[in-house]
Amino acid sequence: MNAIRHTWLIPALTLCLILTTTLLFTACVREYPEEGKEVDPTEILLTLELSTAPAISSSPVSDYVYFIIELYEDQADPEPVFHYGTGAARNSSGTAGISVSTSLHAGEYTLAAFAVSCNDSTGDDSVYELSDLRNITFKGGEYPGPTPLKECYSLTTKIDLPYEVWFASDTLREELTAPVGKVEVISEDAAEFVRTYISGLSSVPALSDENMDNYGLRWSYDLYCPVGFNAVTGSPNKSETGVGFVTDLTPLNDEEILLGYDYIFVNGDATTVNFSLNLYDKTTGETLNTYGGIEAEIFKGETTTLRGNFLTVDREPGVNIDTEFDGDININI
Repeated sequence: MNAIRHTWLIPALTLCLILTTTLLFTACVREYPEEGKEVDPTEILLTLELSTAPAISSSPVSDYVYFIIELYEDQADPEPVFHYGTGAARNSSGTAGISVSTSLHAGEYTLAAFAVSCNDSTGDDSVYELSDLRNITFKGGEYPGPTPLKECYSLTTKIDLPYEVWFASDTLREELTAPVGKVEVISEDAAEFVRTYISGLSSVPALSDENMDNYGLRWSYDLYCPVGFNAVTGSPNKSETGVGFVTDLTPLNDEEILLGYDYIFVNGDATTVNFSLNLYDKTTGETLNTYGGIEAEIFKGETTTLRGNFLTVDREPGVNIDTEFDGDININI
């Protein structure tokens, strides 16, 4: 009789066991959201806070900086998984910064960022062609003369986003530094230049832009000059011969004339360039003086200033030692 009375307990216990197992299984299983309906909880919200190093030059550079940011799952990938461009105004210290966020799955990424000097937030007047961060060149294939818009900043770094918890977030703060160095040339023979080339004057006049208007200077790089940059690898990737530009003479005082400047992509910490300076008459095109064989060591983020009598001492082009050069080579940090 007892066995018969308690037989109803067996199916009841079985049902309870099934319900308990189902509830436990349901509590442990996480459903992925349907695409377009919810946020994927396995994605990591990455915030990039990027800023530029202070300007290389103490003189005004530009009012804005335009940033391009790309993220690659593999450095060799042809296309980035994330691309973003925006402009930012320089602050009183000459730097600029941005903040941008994106969602990524856990993994290792390469961040490539490149920023250019520009006069507004659009970056349209940049001298660089920025459609491919692996092949940054000068717009139109023309090597520009001295312009502060050649100052630029770069960053290449690895990012590791480990899987830890759902709805994770991370912030990366990095500084873009200049992949270029600046070289400027100052001639210290201004008075001799005026006596030699500005004729018909009874006395040596004060230097001014007006009495420099008839004269120009041709910079000619004697050997290879870097003209391209790969922001994904963080190094120059193209050099050419026959590179040069034309610039004006800018009086600094009664003894000194600025003969122009340039920004050079640097491979490693420093690179060396060789160039010649040709003074010419703008009216006739006649070359008045040639000072060749100038060698300058360029450092990333620094200005190299060359001083000497470049306008009135004639020296043939070529890589050689100038026994008459008594000027200075200054590296400004």
